Amino acid sequence: MLYSYKIQFLCERRGVTYITLANYLNISKSRFSRYVNEKELMPLKYLNQLCNYFDVSFDYIFSFTDKCCYQQQ
Repeated sequence: MLYSYKIQFLCERRGVTYITLANYLNISKSRFSRYVNEKELMPLKYLNQLCNYFDVSFDYIFSFTDKCCYQQQ
């Protein structure tokens, strides 16, 4: 899947644990782990919440761009 690498990268880069993100999404750690380990597809609502959490775009999560952050207007 295209997004799992980016989520792992963002977690490592910002020092965020999967437990923290699972709690943020209000799901179990095991469910979050299944998403990141590509056992299940992550619903778009969770991907959207993660984009907001990390302040990145869907384009970045899905590797359509290398620009990780929104440009300030």
